[in-house]
Amino acid sequence: MKKGWKVVGIIVFVALLLGIVFTAVGFMTGADTGRIYSVLDARYYLTEYIEYFSQVVAIVSQEFGGAVVVTP
Repeated sequence: MKKGWKVVGIIVFVALLLGIVFTAVGFMTGADTGRIYSVLDARYYLTEYIEYFSQVVAIVSQEFGGAVVVTP
């Protein structure tokens, strides 16, 4: 079982490392972050998740009397 988790950890580390390298290459070649965000938002609905999270935080803070302000 220990060996299995080691393999999983290595795979996750390699995936993160590749993501960092690809992002760096994208920025070096002139990537437009606004376009990347719009493509990801169209595919994975990022704006809706951000709005949902901010609403949940606002409701929880009201319930427990905290003054948490989250703006997207």
